[in-house]
Amino acid sequence: MPNLRAWLELAPTKSGSVVPPNYRKLTDAVRLAAGLEEWPSNALRRSYASYHLARFQDAAALALEMGHSTTAILFAHYREVVTPDAAKD
Repeated sequence: MPNLRAWLELAPTKSGSVVPPNYRKLTDAVRLAAGLEEWPSNALRRSYASYHLARFQDAAALALEMGHSTTAILFAHYREVVTPDAAKD
């Protein structure tokens, strides 16, 4: 995706992991600073799927991108969680 490429261009190195070694410690600190007691499992993946489906309305392409063999999981868990208006750029 073009926006992913733009974010990756900001990485200090052009190869290797884009996740810092202390990722968990950093995200825990941010979560606590935001007053969030818990962080649901796969929260970022789930948010991505919900917003992407609402924005682009292409379940087949999203299922392929996420590694799902069908769109059933998308429709069961991510459809209509986010409105198209909320997913606009």
